[in-house]
Amino acid sequence: MSDKEAAVSVVRNRLREKGMRFTPQRAAILDAVLQGSGHFNADEAVLQLRRKDVSRATVYRMLPILVECGILDRAFRHDGRQCYERIYGGAHHDHLLCLQCGQAIEFRDDRIETIQESICRTEKFQPSSHRLVIHGICARCTRKGKKKGS
Repeated sequence: MSDKEAAVSVVRNRLREKGMRFTPQRAAILDAVLQGSGHFNADEAVLQLRRKDVSRATVYRMLPILVECGILDRAFRHDGRQCYERIYGGAHHDHLLCLQCGQAIEFRDDRIETIQESICRTEKFQPSSHRLVIHGICARCTRKGKKKGS
């Protein structure tokens, strides 16, 4: 079974559990998510799927289901909007989020992971997931700010 077939199966089962059908519109949303990369908010997904005749309401209802299924994650909030990213088939990573331009820089540092695992062991805590987002100003915005203030 391919990754896409496995994802479709997971989503179909979850929808069935909720008494919902796997409609062509929901399939289009899942397909767009599986083909996409990077971070997006619900409004961006609506714009992308508009040409496939997928309603705003369907997108907004489907995104939390895809989170429940482990296809998407709520990565961070920017400008008051929830940003998502595909995690299905991807490796864990954390984010640096620029407060000026909204750029999200993905990174992974095994030292951070080791410290978190150690803390969980010490506290006898069983983690199910974690998310690290460091907010600040990216290098590009810092350079722009120095040029304006010079």
